[in-house]
Amino acid sequence: MRVAIVDPLPAYRAGVASSLRNAGYLPEEVAGDPAAWAQRDDIHGALVTVEGPSEVGLVREVRDANDALIIVALSSQLVSAHLNELLDLGCHAVVDRGAHPDLASIALTAAVHGHMVVPSHVPVALARCVVEKMKMDLSSQHVEWLAALAAGHTISDLARQAGYSPRAMHRKLQTVYRALGTRDRVSALMAAARLGVI
Repeated sequence: MRVAIVDPLPAYRAGVASSLRNAGYLPEEVAGDPAAWAQRDDIHGALVTVEGPSEVGLVREVRDANDALIIVALSSQLVSAHLNELLDLGCHAVVDRGAHPDLASIALTAAVHGHMVVPSHVPVALARCVVEKMKMDLSSQHVEWLAALAAGHTISDLARQAGYSPRAMHRKLQTVYRALGTRDRVSALMAAARLGVI
């Protein structure tokens, strides 16, 4: 697989190219119009250095020219906002530019096989966002219902207290279960306990 390398430093490009060759790829240092080389039929991947917001446009140009291209962004700016922007643009991986060049090869190989390599703090931050969103999706009423179910109350008990029919209460609880990413009462109660809401 032929892979384009876009970086301003010749020595860095040479190091990454050597690592890619050792991994069985055909590296090619490219320059000039990103749309021109990204549209070439013989290039299937690209390692693109993106050091800041001003260089994010390069990834956008490459993605617009060939949305099937596997893009690995190399950056020393590994702050959340920058990472999110690169991933939103369709990068298959984001690797610390200061890391060993073999990591770029590993990230490319992972992307070829449908996996993503990102700095370890990214999935942790994503998980926190998911947890916070789940908590935000639950109203105080939902939390009360979950706590009552956890304490052993029945759906009929909840319906009576809330002024709903048991069938209506069941439908309302299904909405709560979905907000927690579950489909049934036991799973919802376990999820709510893990989130610390009950």
